[in-house]
Amino acid sequence: MASTSTRPARTPSPTEYTTSKIFTLKWNHSYDDPDPQAPQHQARNVRFDADVIHDRDNLKVILHDTFGVTVGTDYIVRRKRNFLGIKQPYTAEPVVQAINADARGLGNQDLFVFYYSGYGEHDNRQGLAFANNKPGRFILASPILAALRALPCDVLVILDCCNAVNTSLPPPTGPSNKRMMILGASLSTDLTTADSTRTMTNRLRKVLRTWATTNNNELRIAELGRLINRSTAELQRSGDTYVRDVVIQDYTGRGDITLGRG
Repeated sequence: MASTSTRPARTPSPTEYTTSKIFTLKWNHSYDDPDPQAPQHQARNVRFDADVIHDRDNLKVILHDTFGVTVGTDYIVRRKRNFLGIKQPYTAEPVVQAINADARGLGNQDLFVFYYSGYGEHDNRQGLAFANNKPGRFILASPILAALRALPCDVLVILDCCNAVNTSLPPPTGPSNKRMMILGASLSTDLTTADSTRTMTNRLRKVLRTWATTNNNELRIAELGRLINRSTAELQRSGDTYVRDVVIQDYTGRGDITLGRG
């Protein structure tokens, strides 16, 4: 008699990914100070945004060249207006809609990469919020993480921001037949560096560039984190106490993601 038990869908090995795609998120503007019009802050604001774009674009290049990750949407957070032209509160809903549109057609043989670089705030009740450092301008990360977890493919989340990963709270429970890993620049109670030469993304790119020239094998995210963290102690000794060890969280309990050469 045939068994009536059901098994979770098989997750692919990294070399079997049919499609790998990256979706990036950033604010239209980020501010070093709540008063963005202050002349002494305008240059820093422009530089911060330029650094975020530089990190994002260079990461996309190396992920494409090394692992065959194709470029999806570069989503810019802007305030929406209603039919009367009145500005509406910031919400995660438009981001979730864009993620679902970008991931349309992906399945359990595919990988979706979500990348955010910018400010991160932490609230004890609501968790991580993606912010532009101006009061009231933030979107909660939890609806975005829930939408990513609901995708039918494997998901790698890269968060280069303060307060990135809350390891004190367990990931959501419930069935999942795919992997979802979070690679974050800091714990949920820590700040992280904004020095463009020392950000997590900058160190990540350097590790991937070195790895790509010396290896033809697959790279696990846990190993990637270990390689990035080799530089942490040295940078801290140089005086930058905001350089943190990257934090890795298994968000579905299905194990590590492995990147295969493209």
